Amino acid sequence: MAKKQANFPETLDILNVDRQPEQIVTSDSYDVIEDAITEIESELRRTTEKSAACILTINESGVIKLTAPEDWTLTLPSTEGTARGLPFLLFKADNNNNRITIVPAAGQTIAGEASYTELDYKNSWVYLKSDIGDWNIIFKAKSLDMGIW
Repeated sequence: MAKKQANFPETLDILNVDRQPEQIVTSDSYDVIEDAITEIESELRRTTEKSAACILTINESGVIKLTAPEDWTLTLPSTEGTARGLPFLLFKADNNNNRITIVPAAGQTIAGEASYTELDYKNSWVYLKSDIGDWNIIFKAKSLDMGIW
């Protein structure tokens, strides 16, 4: 993504107008932002839909659109080997209070916990990324109208 496409300021002086006191901003900041946007865009191109208990595969990494006609459990793939660094954006799309519980593979955790249980409202979501033996929560929200599903 080019700097003009992302509407970045042309000069550091323009950027400094909105800068907080003691905040250091350099031209390298543009590159960090561009890299992060590019990485997230490329990681979340695939969309998979699930509505019943299952085990996700590494090939399903990306956006997982979830519906819950009843409470059910979704198991993440193992973080060992080829699953390291994979992103999963799990999004509850239906309008009910049925809970989707997310559990990791045996012996692994989600941010140090045995499960993630906050997918029980419409538009609640969690963005997970795998690491060695653990799933990290990158972002999460109890409810957010994203307007895309």
